[in-house]
Amino acid sequence: MLDISNDYQIFDNSEAVTIQNPGVNAIIANNVVRRPAITSITESNGQSWYYQSAEFWVWKNELPVGFSPKVNAKITDNLGRIYNVDSCDDGAFRTRWVLKATSQAGQLGD
Repeated sequence: MLDISNDYQIFDNSEAVTIQNPGVNAIIANNVVRRPAITSITESNGQSWYYQSAEFWVWKNELPVGFSPKVNAKITDNLGRIYNVDSCDDGAFRTRWVLKATSQAGQLGD
């Protein structure tokens, strides 16, 4: 039988990110898959604010035992950009966390 349990490490262009829950030490999660980002612009009082919404798939077997990401955690990607976690979904047969996050103002991706 073909074992596809680790196929995301080969096919999905994964990256290592740092996740820090509020008030807790940061951990490094390897083989995180980033889904396409959406860039948005908000204007207020004559100023424009740019930000990105992104989705990170974090595989549970890549995290320390007992660690669960929380809302308002900070994710730092491999380029040093920081995202704030807006929601955590314990999805895909409870094998991964789907973290929806928004970049901090002014930190746009390439």
